[in-house]
Amino acid sequence: VEVEVKSGPGGQLNLNGANVNSQTLCPSNELLLEITGIADAANKSFEFRRGSVVINTSSSTSFIVPNPSGTASYSAYVYDMPLLGGNINPAACRSLTNSIVITIAPNVNVNLDVTGAINQTYCPGDNVVFTVSNPPGTNYEFKLNDQPLQNGASNTTSSSIITNNSIVSVIVTLANGCTASTSVTLIENTIDSVGSITGTQSICFNAQPTQLSNATTASATNASATITYQWESSPNANFSPPVTTIGGATSQDFTPGILSQTTYFRRLAVSELNNKTCTSPSGIVEVEVKSGPGGQLNLNGANVNSQTLCPSNELLLEITGIADAANKSF
Repeated sequence: VEVEVKSGPGGQLNLNGANVNSQTLCPSNELLLEITGIADAANKSFEFRRGSVVINTSSSTSFIVPNPSGTASYSAYVYDMPLLGGNINPAACRSLTNSIVITIAPNVNVNLDVTGAINQTYCPGDNVVFTVSNPPGTNYEFKLNDQPLQNGASNTTSSSIITNNSIVSVIVTLANGCTASTSVTLIENTIDSVGSITGTQSICFNAQPTQLSNATTASATNASATITYQWESSPNANFSPPVTTIGGATSQDFTPGILSQTTYFRRLAVSELNNKTCTSPSGIVEVEVKSGPGGQLNLNGANVNSQTLCPSNELLLEITGIADAANKSF
């Protein structure tokens, strides 16, 4: 009586096309197990294993491991008969492939710090700075709306051409060759109308102007923004320094105090969104302070500072040195 012991069908287990004993993969890498070196593969069946646990039974010589993690030893049984009803044929002989120890590098979270913005909210024209504070890397690829922003060894970049809902992303190349990424969406705090004011006027020296009034109110693009106001003044029509922020002047309208020189006023529209405050100035109104008509007071025709008169003397006060006296009052 002969008891024939058949040799197994053999087979070499490869990882992603390579014959290796061990390998570390990045979290984003595919883990493809593939059996080579067997004849008549169409009439074979296979069990792929993680440790001693079968993770796939198949008629295919390859298997992509879903969601691998940690470190494990992978191997496969090769059976010399095809599947029977979707299962291994009990009469089939088998052989065990080589094992491969595979480590999946841990996922790394990227911390992307944003300065020049608060809660990812910025003002139009702001230069917003993006810095990867962790993890350290060998290369940092920044993109703005999927367009290159910076790609190199520096962990920081900036931009002042951001628009509302822009996305800044970064891919960090780690020392182990793996990559980690993150992104941030930015919100623009836009004042779409600064509003307008009225009140240009002329007043006398040391007089008080009438109210500077709201003509149209300011508004912001984002409905969640809150609009307030702040009045400013300057002795210069172009608001070059000095510029005074007027304390307590935060209403739509404003009445200045007594003025002794021509003064210019404007109203800032102040928009607050996500704790980020942005401002934009209105047009300018002028309050002209006119100098008085002048005049010299004389006593009995003389320009004196003081004088003693006799009881019989006339006391004649006379104003001189003014133009167009016929159109003045005294």
